[in-house]
Amino acid sequence: GSSVPQGLSCRARGAECWPINVMEAIVGRLLLFLGAVSVHGGTWDGTLRIADERSIAKLEYSATIGNGFIGAIMDAKTPSLFLAGVFNGSDASQRATNAISHRAAAPNPLNVGLQGSCTGNAGGILDLQRAVYTRRSRIPSQGTDWQCHLYGYGQDDAWCQTAGEQSGVRYKFVGSDPSACDGCWCCRQLVQAQPEVLLEQRFYAHRTRSSLLVMEYDASWEGGPDSVVVFFDLPEIKQADFRDFAGAEVSSRLLDVGGEEHMAFTWNGVTVAAEPGAERVIVAVMASIPAVARLDRGKWYVAAASFHSSLDTENPTGMVESDLRGALRDLAADQLTADQAHGVVFSAHEAAWAELWKSGVTIEGRADVEKAVKSSTYYILSSLRDDWHHSLSPGGLPSNAYNGHTFWDTETWMYPPLLAWYPKLARSLLQYRVDRLPASEAKAKSYEKPFDGAMFAWESAVTGSETCPPPWSMGELEQHISADIAFAVRQYFYMTSDVSWLRDHGYELLSKVADFWVSKAERDGSGQYHMNHVVPPDEYADKGVDDSIYTNWVAKKALEFAGEAADVVGKQKKPQWQEVADGLVLLLDEGQQAHPEFEGYKWGTPIKQADVVLLPYPLEMPMPQQVRLNDLDLYAKVTDKNGPAMTWGMHAIGYIMSGKGYEAQAAANFDRSFANVKQPYLIWTETPTGGATNFITGAGGFLQTITFGYFGLRIHRDHVTLSPSMMEGATVMENRGLQYLGRSFTVHCDAAAGQQIVTLDAGEALAVSVVMAAEGSGIEGSEAKILQAGASASFPLGSTLSLKDAAGAQPSQGAVTTPSRLFATVGVDAGFGASAGGPAGVPGLVAAGGAG
Repeated sequence: GSSVPQGLSCRARGAECWPINVMEAIVGRLLLFLGAVSVHGGTWDGTLRIADERSIAKLEYSATIGNGFIGAIMDAKTPSLFLAGVFNGSDASQRATNAISHRAAAPNPLNVGLQGSCTGNAGGILDLQRAVYTRRSRIPSQGTDWQCHLYGYGQDDAWCQTAGEQSGVRYKFVGSDPSACDGCWCCRQLVQAQPEVLLEQRFYAHRTRSSLLVMEYDASWEGGPDSVVVFFDLPEIKQADFRDFAGAEVSSRLLDVGGEEHMAFTWNGVTVAAEPGAERVIVAVMASIPAVARLDRGKWYVAAASFHSSLDTENPTGMVESDLRGALRDLAADQLTADQAHGVVFSAHEAAWAELWKSGVTIEGRADVEKAVKSSTYYILSSLRDDWHHSLSPGGLPSNAYNGHTFWDTETWMYPPLLAWYPKLARSLLQYRVDRLPASEAKAKSYEKPFDGAMFAWESAVTGSETCPPPWSMGELEQHISADIAFAVRQYFYMTSDVSWLRDHGYELLSKVADFWVSKAERDGSGQYHMNHVVPPDEYADKGVDDSIYTNWVAKKALEFAGEAADVVGKQKKPQWQEVADGLVLLLDEGQQAHPEFEGYKWGTPIKQADVVLLPYPLEMPMPQQVRLNDLDLYAKVTDKNGPAMTWGMHAIGYIMSGKGYEAQAAANFDRSFANVKQPYLIWTETPTGGATNFITGAGGFLQTITFGYFGLRIHRDHVTLSPSMMEGATVMENRGLQYLGRSFTVHCDAAAGQQIVTLDAGEALAVSVVMAAEGSGIEGSEAKILQAGASASFPLGSTLSLKDAAGAQPSQGAVTTPSRLFATVGVDAGFGASAGGPAGVPGLVAAGGAG
């Protein structure tokens, strides 16, 4: 709030902000372009920097911070943030009377800039390693002339009349005298002139204190006084600006923390509407930050805010005060260390992120790739935590893109890389689905012809009810999401052998999804089953089609795994599950030797995004290599060039699987897979020209091209396989912190040495063996190498390796399988260069009727 009378407007006017040093700007641009030269061996420190005076003010894509509980865009312009799980609005059934459920924007009092036009004019730094965003501002020298004062929290006309001199600033109340200081009623004057100042504001959403948002700040200057004064521009938070909430209460009061007084801002509100079956959510915010700060040379200062809702506590108002008091107390103690990095508050945050970064990728020779991997991982991790089961949305937690809803994007695109590195986070995503089973059962029954079991919503938010807004048909017809979720459960179980979770949570979901598919399937006179009137992943087919091959195949996988899971947990499986799975129609055009997208698909018809090309990976459909190549070629020609980001990563994986002779196609599609990453903070856009931002669906698809593409990870019932191949331009690739059966291992590939090294970093013994030898390796036989924690084993680069629990491993006998022999008996290949003769078709595939 300002001291300007109602109806007038005024901004503080000081000297114009000076541009930063030209050479600093040039160096900053060069560092950004070069990617800090080499990233191998620790040259790149995990930070993304801009040093351009125009960058902060004119950035199209701003840095974000988050911890999976809160997420915010820190651009000094957006006074709001989002809390995971807090939505306003109703579901699709009530859309005529209420807005559709969407993330509720709550106030972010800590997103502060500077009075004047200096905010961020000296650049910014996003430290991915420590999850800290730093905004740098160069404040020009200031004299002692009287200027307009903008009120901070707890300040008003009465305060100004008695303020006198505080913290190096004099105040005077002039009322309506227009000549005093630009028409303001309250004026301010520095007690002494001060030189140019460089201010740093460091923001982070605390990883372990999930309700806490922190701003540390300090200043530096040459010569002159021992202290300077900084005027913050605090967000003006009014009830009218936060329309997702009703009955908001805004107040300010003094908090006594350890004998020191802090002016605290408080805000409380309740969401306007809720989905049927859910309650409106109370949100409470409390923050302590001064409008005017006197900074001593060499010292650092803190401001903090706390956020809670009725989703996580019965007393949000009490909890925000408790958390803020605790944070201010601990931060004050940390300030005595003189180095914020060694305080208990920041060090706990830093240590939590360091633990997460034990998993990741190093790629020598491709700094662009390593930066994209690190930033993509950061943005996904910033939106998720393993103790708060509210899933992911396409735009991440700091964004309301797609209303913050959860789609198939979660299980199909973002989940696989999380499963490989962070199985607890992957399980949290699955738990979100388990918790919403009742709504999924209700959705199945809501159709004119009710279905059995559970049918998950295409878009969901709070309860799991359908929140797909009109006029889109996907909410009714894009039903493959239920099988996508079941497939994710399968992959989790295969990677973890978590029988207790499968028994207590996963099996009920699997059985009910299987029941849905049985009731959905339509049997024809020949005994085959059809899934009719569905929307496939290609949403240009939004009127509904029959026998989408993607839908039928993933439904088959869901049905089969339901039976397998029943055996594991000792439940009675239903014979209909396997009967429908065996009888589902899987289309193959014998003439084209390719898979039509659905019954009646006309070759050459444009499609939106990856669909058929998802069959070999991630859905593991066996097929001859030529069929896979035909699919890639035919659908690449008709895929919308302005479609979503993740499509081309799947094409890259398809060509990587095809082995020698297809490296160029793999490289071209791989580079295209992260072309939507925008400088300077490597923010993802949905399409090349825009769309949803920050599109972490695309980030997840890109990360899959690394671990499941160039490192060739595949998940099987009792083992995993690796088949690394070097990406174009890379000399060394390392994927560390991969998780399997409670073990952590690293894969290191060296092109010059022609070796791939597997190291068991932690956990019980792991058996590693060659199942397909690299061409020219000379390997004639291989016994499993048993690795204990800390041990490594080296293999020829280009070999396919099997990793399994050493307790059940037996040394292999006889010759190692070679590429020409691995799949010859079934006439199909599982990728990675294995080619085979035999029939063009695959058992279970049928000729496509009506395809053009």
